[in-house]
Amino acid sequence: MHMSCQRKKVLAKQPPEPSASERSTPADALDVSLVTTRGTGVRLGHRADNDHSWRGHCRFREGRQIEDKALAMAERLGDGRSKAHARAGVIMLSIYVDPMPLVEFDRFAQRAFREAEEGDDTYIIGRMIMAITMNYMNRGLIIEGRQWALRLMELARGRQDRRSLGMALWLLGWLDILAEDYGSALRHGEQCMETALAPFDRQIGANVIGISQMLLGRLAEGIETIEQHRRQATAQGWLFAALGTEAPLGVAMLLRGDLKKGARFLEAVIERCESEYGYQAYADWARIFLAEFYLALAQGAKKTSLRTVLKNFLFLAKAKPLAARKAESLLQVAIRNRQFSDRGTIRARIDYDLGVLYKGLGRLDLARKHLCDSRAAAVAQEATAIVARIDAAMSAL
Repeated sequence: MHMSCQRKKVLAKQPPEPSASERSTPADALDVSLVTTRGTGVRLGHRADNDHSWRGHCRFREGRQIEDKALAMAERLGDGRSKAHARAGVIMLSIYVDPMPLVEFDRFAQRAFREAEEGDDTYIIGRMIMAITMNYMNRGLIIEGRQWALRLMELARGRQDRRSLGMALWLLGWLDILAEDYGSALRHGEQCMETALAPFDRQIGANVIGISQMLLGRLAEGIETIEQHRRQATAQGWLFAALGTEAPLGVAMLLRGDLKKGARFLEAVIERCESEYGYQAYADWARIFLAEFYLALAQGAKKTSLRTVLKNFLFLAKAKPLAARKAESLLQVAIRNRQFSDRGTIRARIDYDLGVLYKGLGRLDLARKHLCDSRAAAVAQEATAIVARIDAAMSAL
């Protein structure tokens, strides 16, 4: 809101301590700073009300604008607690809208963490570390992400804070998924379910478990876990948590043999993330999954059952001749996402897929280039499972 230039004195009121209910609020509904003027005073605060959560309702653009304004005002007033809250909000929302360049983010994150530590509030410090971890995770930087997640676990154990411990465990689970270490991801998800107090943390732990089960070949069990998580998230109004299930469910449809339905479902996720939410990273994740389906279709990598063929006959007749071209188009869009670090595991996955695609098309120079780039990124993140998969593909060149 507008503040009159004639006001001679502006007071910064300390926001109240988070209540017990706020401390157990889902991470996707965590506070968006409020900037209000009342009389001659200014209040910078936070709100953990799920009904008004920008992130929880996937209103990322609006939330980012509010947090940027809140941070600017907090810096003018020199209010340390409000700066910490606002910086955490900027870090979180920059995952989805207008991501910072990595070098700039590194500096911003270190400064934000120092400010949070100075306040010595477990809630703020834990929230800050979670936001920083998620930002690195969405760049594919699992080493940096794991360092911060372990710092959160250390905080949780040192202060006997089960909320922080639950968050640390599901963060480590997601980082394991990015590294393709699905056994470790499953263990972290199960530990989260045993430890976490907040309903949202248990929801995310369940999502980690379901995805890990699917990727370990326990398809029916994994689908049921994810669908149950989605039902609960939807019932609670946690739209962001529900969104996190959509790409895995699209993949599940493909794995169950619902090929047309799964492809169209992923296409809809891409369109909605880009047009409604501005969440480019998730749109590109869905692109990668859809591209990998078309890549498998183009190469006949997996034998399709007669039942699946008959069920999807018309779709397969149209899609198979164009599958390689569609896979390439989808991957070329995803690889242009600047948020994905060129030394991260997401970029490694895209380069691997392109390498395998070009190998199948006989374009061996391009295949070698992408596989070498993929290997360099996977090695940089110490993702041994991904490195082994790349080495197997390169050995046949």
